[in-house]
Amino acid sequence: MKDSIKKYIVFIVVVFLCLLHNSIYYIFGMAICLITVPFLIWGILEIRKRLDRNEISLFSLLVISYFFVFSIDNIIIYPYALNKYGVVYSSKIDGIYHGRHGNNLKTIMLDGSSESVRVWRTYDHHLCDTLLFAYPQLAFEKKWFFFSLFLRHEYENNPTKPQIDYCLNGAEYSDKIRYLKKHIGTKKEEIYNYWSEIKKHDNRIISAVLEKRGSRYIYANPVQSEEKLWALKYHEVKHGAHVLIVYDIQNPSLFSVIDWNPSNEDYDYYNTKDGQKPTFKYLLKLEHLSKSLQAKNDEERDDG
Repeated sequence: MKDSIKKYIVFIVVVFLCLLHNSIYYIFGMAICLITVPFLIWGILEIRKRLDRNEISLFSLLVISYFFVFSIDNIIIYPYALNKYGVVYSSKIDGIYHGRHGNNLKTIMLDGSSESVRVWRTYDHHLCDTLLFAYPQLAFEKKWFFFSLFLRHEYENNPTKPQIDYCLNGAEYSDKIRYLKKHIGTKKEEIYNYWSEIKKHDNRIISAVLEKRGSRYIYANPVQSEEKLWALKYHEVKHGAHVLIVYDIQNPSLFSVIDWNPSNEDYDYYNTKDGQKPTFKYLLKLEHLSKSLQAKNDEERDDG
């Protein structure tokens, strides 16, 4: 009798170790997580043996354990794991399933894999064609014996084209993706007015790294900032190249590249969270570009 109880206890501990592998991975890393794999194999074989003996109570215990651990992962561990391992993906909505505690969306990945995934949403609103979803993506989760209990949650219901392209193959979870939507859509006339009246604006210059994602945009990513990210019309530039962005700190939607090939010294100087006010070198450049644009506009008005 004691041996039977002991075996049940060992079995339950092993099951919990296997089911808690998400938490184990997050807290201790992949090396410790790998240790649970042999236990998982042993647990599967034990479950099969006991089911063959019609020990349904053990199976019921396993199901209860699964949902208990599922709750731990998605209520307690989830927010911390999302900040560390979170990835945002673009997808196309293929269906919606209504439930008591929210809606479960069927979506298709837009990365070319045509993979179908389920996304959890906790509120109702207008359903758009595309969706950004986020979840903590653990290494090797799609490999044999690796699985994730983390739910995929809706990140952005109505993404812009720059957001969709940026997240096609997965983008690190951060506020930069929402910033990308907030500070885009400025009309060409507004940019012209910004340049022609550049002295009236509170300008900053900030260092950024170019990211080539998709075929429509390149992205200027200020690596020292936790939120800033801008989309630019596509250019034939090198992925990872350094540039300097000038922008209005009161209205970051007004921005442009001021230097496509800055020196290392200039890049380091402006490589801060919000950038720096333009030095004399770039003040002259901004003034020259502003006057050139004003002269061009005056010439066009005279011709008209």
